[in-house]
Amino acid sequence: MAYQRKLKTLSLAQRVEVIELLDQRLTQECISKKFGVGQAVISRIKRDKEIILEYWRKNKNPNRKRKRQCSSEEVGEALFQWFSHVKNLKLSVNGSMLKEKALQFAKELNVSNFTASNGWLERWKTRNNIKFKVHHVEKQNTDSVPNDKWLVEILPTILKEYKPLDIFNVDETVLCWKAMPNKIFAPRNSDTSSYKFLNERVTVILSANMNGLEELQPLVIGKCQIPQSFKYVKHLPVAYEFNCYAWMTSTIWEEWLKKIDCQMRNKNRKIVLLCDNCHSHTNNVHLTNMKLVFLPKNATSIIQPFSHGVIATFKSQYRSKLLQHVLSREGLEGMSEELSNKISLLDALHLVRESWSNVTSEIILHGFRKAGFINQSFDNDIPEPEIDVCIPSMMTKEEFEVYICIDNNLPIDDENAPFFQNIPYVQIKEEPINDTEETLMPPPSLFQAMKSMDTVRSYLEAHGCKTYNNFYKLQNEILQLNKQRICSENTH
Repeated sequence: MAYQRKLKTLSLAQRVEVIELLDQRLTQECISKKFGVGQAVISRIKRDKEIILEYWRKNKNPNRKRKRQCSSEEVGEALFQWFSHVKNLKLSVNGSMLKEKALQFAKELNVSNFTASNGWLERWKTRNNIKFKVHHVEKQNTDSVPNDKWLVEILPTILKEYKPLDIFNVDETVLCWKAMPNKIFAPRNSDTSSYKFLNERVTVILSANMNGLEELQPLVIGKCQIPQSFKYVKHLPVAYEFNCYAWMTSTIWEEWLKKIDCQMRNKNRKIVLLCDNCHSHTNNVHLTNMKLVFLPKNATSIIQPFSHGVIATFKSQYRSKLLQHVLSREGLEGMSEELSNKISLLDALHLVRESWSNVTSEIILHGFRKAGFINQSFDNDIPEPEIDVCIPSMMTKEEFEVYICIDNNLPIDDENAPFFQNIPYVQIKEEPINDTEETLMPPPSLFQAMKSMDTVRSYLEAHGCKTYNNFYKLQNEILQLNKQRICSENTH
């Protein structure tokens, strides 16, 4: 029986090594024996020398064995350039986003019969040496010296002077409030289109005490003084401030401190407030019932209690509720920019308030414990709290985790904010009307509100609701507000 040589394919690195041996004037027969391939393989490598070296110089994967020539190469190259641009902005990308972007590039490049399959994506990642990692918490440079000094010298004094219910922490986070998971990285066709992602941002300020039983009202900083959706609203669900960049400023910070200090003074209560040592956090305001303590500047990722799951939980709640808000009104089709445009800033403020109220005291307490505020020796038996969040059925857990973190690296103030250097300063007093949105309707009458409650009750009855206490409370709240309105009108 004739011996048949087993087919062997040389990797790109091995083919380059073959070329080097040929340049050293080794015979093709000797090289073929060294690599265990036929002499014809060595001959073809010699013939294609320039092509192989050019491919090697492009820094592709040296262990790749085959190069497929197809019309999708231009799509892959365009996708890699876009991916590099997004990663330079320190934004997160997942597989679904890459496949959608590839299909868009294929359409723009007139590449027919292109399919962005999982196999194509894996080959593209291998060619470009790309590996995905789930990003949970933004990493920062830490300095162990001020970190240890703060924990040893300053923290014990705080714990001695104040009770846990009077030790408050505050932290800010950027929230891209309209962001949909598959449309965040929209194509950038002009120099200013990349700002669209940033223009939909707000800065959210969250504060709670050490035992997690008292959560202060969130403060949201937007871009517009008078958003269209606020027109008929008398009381917003959160505190609201504005400036053209929607970030924290020293003025907003000082005004917020005065309000919290006034609240504590009215309660005859003394508290300490822990905050990050950043550019906008000034200490130029007179406070009577509040003491400010700044965390070490280079160690906030360790000592900041809200960096240990509190902000992440808030964002996971918000993203989940945002998707539920859209899907419950529009169905499963069209997770797109058109759907996100139907979400108003007022909707977002309600979601912020609801999401913050869903961050449990156990999660906040866990954050303080991880930051070193609670003696670990007394709490070793306390497990990490579970986060109750609904992940949409069309997303994997990994994709949802990436979606949570999409705005983690955006700046909260004008310190180290390169994204905003080329944006002209324009003070926005009123939100422009979006022609794609429905016309803002006047507030409903009492009759319309009660008819809607009839619809809600029918839904609860048909779907097996066992207790109607919350429904009765809401119905009574509507009637009480109407009574107050009538009394107010008669007074005037």
